[in-house]
Amino acid sequence: MPTRLPVLEVDAAHIDEACVVRVRGELDIAGCPSLERALRSAELTKAERLILDLEKLEFIDARGLHTLVAAARRSARNGNRLEVTRGSGQVAAS
Repeated sequence: MPTRLPVLEVDAAHIDEACVVRVRGELDIAGCPSLERALRSAELTKAERLILDLEKLEFIDARGLHTLVAAARRSARNGNRLEVTRGSGQVAAS
């Protein structure tokens, strides 16, 4: 039986004055580049708020946490626009 690869879906949408980046699935070392690209693209917009929606995130590893911390640090240096919604399950406990 083939091994199922963890799947991460990342999408971004502009809603009112915000850029919302939604993450679904498992955020591990394989998915971090996709999230990093989406976050950096959102940071380049003129949106007043950048919202990282973790509601549908099922798993996050240390590399995923590092990606989130790096985005928060960039935000702190550049206007503090990043807001992160709380995940659930294992993600909320991380």
